[in-house]
Amino acid sequence: MRIWIAAVLAAGLASASAIAQSHLSDPEGEVDDAGHDYIGGRPDHPSEAWKVVRGGKLYADWMEALMKKGPEQSHPAYPADGGESGAATWRCAACHGWDYGALAGKGPWTEADVTAILRDDRHRYTEDMLPAEEMAALTLFLNKGAANTAPYIDRAAGKSKGVAAQGQPYYETICAACHGYDGRTLGFWDGKTLTYLGSEAVQDPAKVFHMARFGHPGEPMVALYLLPPATVVDIVAFVQTLPTDDR
Repeated sequence: MRIWIAAVLAAGLASASAIAQSHLSDPEGEVDDAGHDYIGGRPDHPSEAWKVVRGGKLYADWMEALMKKGPEQSHPAYPADGGESGAATWRCAACHGWDYGALAGKGPWTEADVTAILRDDRHRYTEDMLPAEEMAALTLFLNKGAANTAPYIDRAAGKSKGVAAQGQPYYETICAACHGYDGRTLGFWDGKTLTYLGSEAVQDPAKVFHMARFGHPGEPMVALYLLPPATVVDIVAFVQTLPTDDR
């Protein structure tokens, strides 16, 4: 869960923060019409790019994306040594990873393929969990978003293959609006540890690469999907140079 740790922000960011907080605290889990419908709404006639980004958010955490409570019991197919439990094990990324594993480049997928797999006895995603209307977005993501990350992320070294100096201007003119110039305006709390953007990128650059391209589900975060992946990985390289500790 993300928490706001800055005491004072610029007026525009403060407004965005207030909107996000009011959404997150809504007991009905609905987006106020007067608030930011980017989180839970959808365009009247969504573009293909919007659907791919939507699918990326569903892959990351469909519960946050759809504002639903997940199952309390761990997914039956989740590895015993996976390190997660409960609802977290029902996220696609929990098993398939931020590098998409065997899913990368396996397509082309059809919507019927994706639906059949997710509804089968192994995956067990019901209509109530993932409605049929979301399958098109997931399918587009698998076909056009879940590309092989090997050209961009060195998994063994835990490093972005981008060029930090080339990513810096993008970070400073886009990402810093919310994350701050040092990446510590927002903190990430997993129930045990508070981390910052720099430490997230050092710990799991593939995850930050995914979040940068598709946005964080349940948050008004900009998705950089329409930028070339090489540009996004440059941003990740710069983020890996940011502070990893508290102020």
